[in-house]
This record gives sequence, C-alpha cells and structure tokens, in this order.
Amino acid sequence: MVFRVKPEFSVIMINLVVLPLSVMAMPVQFADQDGKCDWDKRAIAMPVTKRDIVASRYAACLIVTLLEFVFVIGINILIVVARGGDLRHNFLLAVLGLAISVVLIGVSALSNYLSVTSGAVVLLITILLYILGLLIGNKIEIDWNAIFRLPPHWFVVMALAVALALYFLTFIVSTAIYARKHR
Repeated sequence: MVFRVKPEFSVIMINLVVLPLSVMAMPVQFADQDGKCDWDKRAIAMPVTKRDIVASRYAACLIVTLLEFVFVIGINILIVVARGGDLRHNFLLAVLGLAISVVLIGVSALSNYLSVTSGAVVLLITILLYILGLLIGNKIEIDWNAIFRLPPHWFVVMALAVALALYFLTFIVSTAIYARKHR
C-alpha cells in the first residue's frame, strides 16, 4: 500500500504554518513580560530555584501550545466536514505541526537568552524554510513509504519524539544560561 499525500494548501497552512509560527514568539513574550514586572528580582527573593523560573516559562509555553493544537484539530475536523477529505492526513499534518512548534519554542527560548539578534536570525531562517517548503511541497507528491520504509504515522511519532527531545535539551541549556546570568 502506497500512502500518497498532496493535501490542500489551506490544510498545510493551518497545520504547518499557523500553529508553529503562532507559538514561536511565546517564550520571548513571556520573558519580556517578566522583565516588565521585574520578575527576576522578585523570583530570586522568593523560595524558588532558578530552574523553577525557567521551567515555569517552558511549561506555560507548552500548555498554550497544546491548547492551540487542540484548536487546530477542531479546525481540521471542520475542514473535513465542510470540504470532505481524509481526517487522518489532516491529523498527521497537525501532529507534525505540533512537533515543529515544540522545536521552535525551544529554539526561540534559547535564542532569547543568548541575544535578540540570534532570535531574529532563527525567525528569518524559519520563515525562509517555510516558504521553500510550501513552494516545493505544493508541487510534488510524497511517497512516505518509499522514503522511510515505515507507515507515515511512525514518521510523525518520530518527528514528535525528536521535537520533544530537542525541547528538553534547550530547556536544560536555557536553565544553565539563566543560572549563570543571574548569579
């Protein structure tokens, strides 16, 4: 059985562009809000560790991302009901979008601690990769079984696992940078 996917442009946009890019700026926004409230000074005076401060930012970003993922799944169900199509393909794209979102949250949070310039570079590279991927992906059909020799749902599971691993690695690095910055 060959699994060929050429989804509609709107489904690709919702799953692989809107979800990841909408959550990408969250860590920077949370850190900016913390800066406005002088949270670093207040949190250090409280009986919490520096790791807890960074963990709360990451946890908040992950919770909001999961809520947006549920929202995107709802939109995919509405698209299937209104236009027809296969919900399985839309769901696989949504999970892949979630994986991209988790990686982008980790990378943008890490780049926020390094510098604003690196965050802008990450955003620019991400947007260019998206444009390139959309231009190429809208023109070709992908035979997932021929590429990976696995069913497509295993590819999505692996993408999500790699994304979560990168997310936790960036969390560890961000915690270390934050601890060094606020000694």
